[in-house]
Amino acid sequence: MRFRTLEITLGLLCFTLGLFLIGYDIYEENIQEHENERIEASIEQEEEAALEEAEAMSEVASKESAIHIASDEPAAFKHDNPRYKESLQTFLRRNKYDKKEISFITKAISQYYDIKKIDRKNRFYFKRIRDKESGMLSTVKIIMMFDGAKRKLNLVRDENNNFVAEGVPLKLKKKSIYVQGTIKDSLYRDALKVGLSKYLINKIIQIYSFSIDFQRGVKPGETFEVMYDKTYDEETGYVDDGVVIYAALYIAGGPAKIYLYDAPKGQDYFNEKGEGVRKALLRTPVKGARISSGYGRRRHPILGYTKMHRGVDFAARRGSPILAAGDGVIKKYGRLGGYGNYILVQHNSEYSTAYAHMHKYAKGISRGKRVKQGEVIGYVGATGRATAAHLHYEVHYKGKQINPQKLKMVPHQVLKGKQLEDYVTVRDIIDDVVLSLKKRKR
Repeated sequence: MRFRTLEITLGLLCFTLGLFLIGYDIYEENIQEHENERIEASIEQEEEAALEEAEAMSEVASKESAIHIASDEPAAFKHDNPRYKESLQTFLRRNKYDKKEISFITKAISQYYDIKKIDRKNRFYFKRIRDKESGMLSTVKIIMMFDGAKRKLNLVRDENNNFVAEGVPLKLKKKSIYVQGTIKDSLYRDALKVGLSKYLINKIIQIYSFSIDFQRGVKPGETFEVMYDKTYDEETGYVDDGVVIYAALYIAGGPAKIYLYDAPKGQDYFNEKGEGVRKALLRTPVKGARISSGYGRRRHPILGYTKMHRGVDFAARRGSPILAAGDGVIKKYGRLGGYGNYILVQHNSEYSTAYAHMHKYAKGISRGKRVKQGEVIGYVGATGRATAAHLHYEVHYKGKQINPQKLKMVPHQVLKGKQLEDYVTVRDIIDDVVLSLKKRKR
């Protein structure tokens, strides 16, 4: 009888605990919903502020250019880009064109390009001269770059003083640049100090993230060197973001060198042995994150008792982009209990990866959608059972969670035979160019 009473008491306790956890989840979800609305409003305000700042800078550039044109110096090209959701007509009006000229320019461009597709990615260059007698400014040439700055549209005056357009390939000149530096603070900050752009630094970090843990694998005092190609247009002064041809990190485990090579599966980066740097899965699926909790048993920060943690937590700012660790198909997508906003990506018949506690999903995400490695699938948040913004990341092998940090990744492609021989030749040529640039720098 006493045993039966004890059994009923324990049952009631378990039932009460279950109700408490359900109620906690509902409470947490409501709190998180309000928090999400606040964050989204904050993000929108930040975006609007950034846009206003960019527009203000553009206005300053316009005024500076106008001062330059008003002088007796030969006219140079003035550069401007359309603003966010700005039509071509509004953009031209902002650049001091009247209705008649706007009509001629719009008509000329529309013969080669859909003007409805013109946005901030299109670059415009205006060349104006001042008439000596009337003192009026007149545009003699307009250049519009499109297709990722691979083509340009030249607009010039005809015999009737109207604009006519001609689409031509953009022939850019190339220059190889070499930089080197010592890591004192972080690779990112120290690379900025030696002149690398944010775009190139992010590219280098992305390439190395397959094999190097930047949180533990790179230390102060270690060095790096990079050779990249920049292309530019002499007429307008346009300079592109550049392409990393070679990079080396001189770290404790030995030099880690990478080379750009046109392989059978496409242009990619390879190590000195001809092994592809890119692996089947990324080591770190969040940009700028640090590991806050590893795989294994731990005391749960909310539940308060010790349990198995079957993944790795990456601490990052709320809203940081979450990347697909590898090519695959989204098998699960939506709210999943304590995981909060959750995505499961199936990579092949054996491996899949899971992403939890997301603030929100990337646009276009749906069940069955194919994703590419490095594609943004969501943003860091704290939905579900989470005390702070982070990504809970899992690797599943045949349906069972395994330790992502102990997973040995094989190269995406390995060069062999004649392909390897050709690669070695290209690698040696790159080494010679790097050595030559290095000597010039001394």
